[in-house]
Amino acid sequence: MKTFLKGIIFALILVLIFNPSISSLKANAATSLTEKAESELDSLDNYLNDYSTNTAEKSGVIGMTNQEIEKDVSSIKKQIDDLSTEKKEKLAYYLSNPAALQKALEDENNNDVVLEEEMDQPPVNLYSVTSTRNATYSYTMKLFKIKMTKYVVSVKYQTSGGRVKKIVASSGYLDKNYNPIVRTARIQKTAWIANNRAKTTSRFSYSLINKSYGIQIGTVTLHVEGTSGGARYNGYAKLS
Repeated sequence: MKTFLKGIIFALILVLIFNPSISSLKANAATSLTEKAESELDSLDNYLNDYSTNTAEKSGVIGMTNQEIEKDVSSIKKQIDDLSTEKKEKLAYYLSNPAALQKALEDENNNDVVLEEEMDQPPVNLYSVTSTRNATYSYTMKLFKIKMTKYVVSVKYQTSGGRVKKIVASSGYLDKNYNPIVRTARIQKTAWIANNRAKTTSRFSYSLINKSYGIQIGTVTLHVEGTSGGARYNGYAKLS
């Protein structure tokens, strides 16, 4: 009897090992996306495939080239492909749920959606007597480390003899936006000199839009200051 039972158990083990449809059943269940997530990610893929300079302009981005778009889209699609099933499910959830994305944006402890500054300040020349300088601050929204939306503020100014003399120009703009549910526009820009620093602030309105799950709206404010020596000072961004 024991020998008979051992034979049955051994036969079952062989079936599980050599029958792919059975041995991989549990693995497939763990690695397959829900139908809803697949649909949302397919929509994102189609959106990226059709992304053009016109798409960029409609989402608030001005001045992108086809070459830049092609490079960005290729990188984003690869990063999405490399995500785990769990993260793909979450990405689809955020893209289909503006309220959840807004909540994630406001939660500093949420590591899925990250708001991150980029340190792209040019080198400082402390010994130049008279110079035209720039201070720039960039702010990027990342979904699972994928750069989706990027804001930039910049001030160009002249210095002489250790003093900030004149603001030449200032700008605040949306540099990139590949998130299909984000729409944004600049609603305010100011620039001024105070405490021997050139300062500029830009405020943007944004909407998170999904045809099935409604709209979330808010504002993001970016600020940067440049010193007489050319260093960036006090760059920040905040949501409201």
